[in-house]
Amino acid sequence: MTNLLALLVALATPIKPDAACETTWAKAESPAAAETERCLKHFLAYGYGANWKAEDLTLDPTYGDDVERRLSKADLERMAGHVKATCSDPANPELPCARAIEFFNGMAARKTSVFEDENVGSYEAPLTRILKGEGVDPRMLFVGEPGMKWSAQTLRKLRNAAYARHGYVFKDADLNEFFYGPRTEPVAGLPLPQGDKKTVELTTVDNANVQLIKSLEK
Repeated sequence: MTNLLALLVALATPIKPDAACETTWAKAESPAAAETERCLKHFLAYGYGANWKAEDLTLDPTYGDDVERRLSKADLERMAGHVKATCSDPANPELPCARAIEFFNGMAARKTSVFEDENVGSYEAPLTRILKGEGVDPRMLFVGEPGMKWSAQTLRKLRNAAYARHGYVFKDADLNEFFYGPRTEPVAGLPLPQGDKKTVELTTVDNANVQLIKSLEK
């Protein structure tokens, strides 16, 4: 079995969340080196499969798992810092620690990017329509196309775009940054004027877009 095929099989194996790594370690200021080593190996399973081996690290990690929704951009950047502080050679891509740093920074960047690694494309087109209050064609979301989909994080941002266009303030700081914060890459319709509303009234089209996206999130 080739490395790529083996990796695809490994990635199909569900990863059991590790609460200690996703909460205590991720938010710690200066965790113990042993805990950092344990947690970086745990998180690499999301990018390289449950039983990843050293040779798997020659390939790029796979993004799009729910773990990136559970962790904030600040958490991910802090996690990359934890690993960098204990890694003997953080520039060596063959070392697990270097790949973990890349993986964490990649997930952090995805919080504000409109590029989707899941299908190697941009979701700017459906996002722009939602931000304009226009209906989204199901084909733009790959409805009815086997093997094609957007990641859970992307669908979440698309769904919340219907609220952001009315100025809704999210409890999630990453969503507020995505819709209202300054951008390093141009995206049509973003950033929106800073939201200041705790409740908003969606239009009929907004609701239709939200329901369509929710059907894909199930």
